[in-house]
Amino acid sequence: MYINREPRFYASVTYNNSIFQGGNMSAAAPITFYVSGPNGKNGHPTDWSKTGYLVRKNVAPQTNAGSGGTGVQQNRPLILFRLGEIYLDYAEALNEYDPANGDILKYLNLIRQRAGIPQYGAGTNPLPVPPGKDELRKKIWAERRVELAFEQQRWFDIRRWKIAPQVMGNLHGMNINKDGNEFYQRVIAVNHLFRPIASYWFPISQYEMDRSRLIVQTPGW
Repeated sequence: MYINREPRFYASVTYNNSIFQGGNMSAAAPITFYVSGPNGKNGHPTDWSKTGYLVRKNVAPQTNAGSGGTGVQQNRPLILFRLGEIYLDYAEALNEYDPANGDILKYLNLIRQRAGIPQYGAGTNPLPVPPGKDELRKKIWAERRVELAFEQQRWFDIRRWKIAPQVMGNLHGMNINKDGNEFYQRVIAVNHLFRPIASYWFPISQYEMDRSRLIVQTPGW
């Protein structure tokens, strides 16, 4: 199930039996999330994946070497706003304003070219160009979901697109209470709740509410 995924999957996700070097590991080795594995529920009862997956993106190997976060620390710049996000923002806005503009595919393809995957109507083994504004919008949304994964974008995207109630649901993962093939049984890991009114807004803090009787709390809160 983890074979022949696109490159961004392997760069973003640590899955069962993927190779990684972190913590107090002296060399790269397979990460095992089976219940009895060294990285599973019984192997580290206070720190284990609830889904059978971990985020790999932006995590440098050996960053947390040693117990308690001591040891080798890898310094890196904090990303505030990166070029890929600018390209995707521009392509999305342009598709809504001027869907025939060639810059939409140009900048969408720049993202895909960097990822090493087929482009729309260009490059080697090109994909068909999405026919029309609505289909292109779907491709742009899908590209944002993959390219900006684990970058604190998805939650805000699905709310501004007003699709949160349709795409939110129970969070699934592998069966972390099992070994062997039973581990790969898809189970519910977390129950998600999306309240159609309240979840589109942030609440006003009680501190601010107490300071003024004129403030009205956000709807749903």
